[in-house]
Amino acid sequence: MQSLFLFLLLVPNLVLGDNSKTLIEFIANHPKWHMINDPDWIIDEDNIIQIGLRCTAVHDVAILHVYKKNESELYEVKDALKKVTKIFMTSSLAIAEENNWDSNIVNEKYSFWRDKYINNAKENELKYSNFRRGLVDTDISVCAKILPFFSEILKKKINRNQND
Repeated sequence: MQSLFLFLLLVPNLVLGDNSKTLIEFIANHPKWHMINDPDWIIDEDNIIQIGLRCTAVHDVAILHVYKKNESELYEVKDALKKVTKIFMTSSLAIAEENNWDSNIVNEKYSFWRDKYINNAKENELKYSNFRRGLVDTDISVCAKILPFFSEILKKKINRNQND
């Protein structure tokens, strides 16, 4: 699985799928998307993968910016961001694997959003001296609300693997 994640970083940026500006817009455009209010909702797993990849990408960008600061008081933030990123990444990849998603598509979607967040973070740094504004801030906030859902996916996957 780690090699798949590393491969995510190497694939060129291609635009595929629903490219709503923010996760909130994505949720609004997909009426079945009730994840935030109802952790037991049922939805097309393709949307779960896409949202998980977006949350992975935005948290990866946050990690990059926190590392740039290289301040000792941010070490706890770095660790927390790494854990959150791993939850989104592992959950998304597990569902993608179960649904036979082509790894190239996973990589392309991840790369598209990572590049978009990197560009937004750079603009924010220049304008506001704070990478976490606009799209980056909005999507990190939405991801925080849906983290329990993705944590549950990961727990179920771990339990299934232990029972096999």
